[in-house]
Amino acid sequence: MRQMKHIYSLAALALIFSGLLSCSKIDTGGGGGGNSTTKGAITGSIIMYDDKGNANADDKAGVKVSLLKGGVEVSKATTLTTGKFAFANIPYGTYDMSYSRNDIGTYKVFNVTHAYNASATVNGTLLSTIQLGQLSSTSITAFTFQDSTYNGVPGMSYTISVSPDPSTTSRGFFRIFMSLDPQVSNANYGVVATPRSLISNNATGGFTRDELRTIYGFSSGQTVYMIAYGESAQPNDYTDPVSGKRIFPNLNMTTQPAFSFIVP
Repeated sequence: MRQMKHIYSLAALALIFSGLLSCSKIDTGGGGGGNSTTKGAITGSIIMYDDKGNANADDKAGVKVSLLKGGVEVSKATTLTTGKFAFANIPYGTYDMSYSRNDIGTYKVFNVTHAYNASATVNGTLLSTIQLGQLSSTSITAFTFQDSTYNGVPGMSYTISVSPDPSTTSRGFFRIFMSLDPQVSNANYGVVATPRSLISNNATGGFTRDELRTIYGFSSGQTVYMIAYGESAQPNDYTDPVSGKRIFPNLNMTTQPAFSFIVP
């Protein structure tokens, strides 16, 4: 009999709780099955890569994800071991987002649309999976001009050394920035080349005259200044909407001074 009374008691409580819910208006915002037309959840996930381009399934936790409005953080979340994150009860609108952790450069996404969808079963916005890379471990130990030819034709060639020594199974990646300004850097450049990789140290690379003129927009006779930085295989570069410049958050800033050459 005591057991039966206990069962009836739980049933009675359930009926009372159900009645309270039916009499209350509950806005679950972006939660599962909420019906708010003004708020919803923003959910997403990340995939993490090391600087060599290898996916790291066990290193997706602890990335801070910030939701920004007009440059001001309005909400923040942290990725779980699964790489997933969520913001609950976020007013619909347009936001910017940033992803950061001490071993990755800050990656930003701009103008993310968070909008109400009357046909959706759950209010909110599901973001595409973000691929993040770790900071480059490759530092530039030597970077010098070699010759005014490349691959047997007019152009320019350089020699480069990095640390640690690269190999076929552990490549080193780097990126070259060029400018007519002697103060060329990753933040002050005219053009930037696509990342290049090394499988051995003390390597030689370069650009033909046609590449310098056609692809990068230089003219014969111009003095061009060049600098290199270690880069990640997953660079996470993005374009800043204010400056219009591409930002490269995963560069290794240990490098050598820029050198100059004259375009043939």
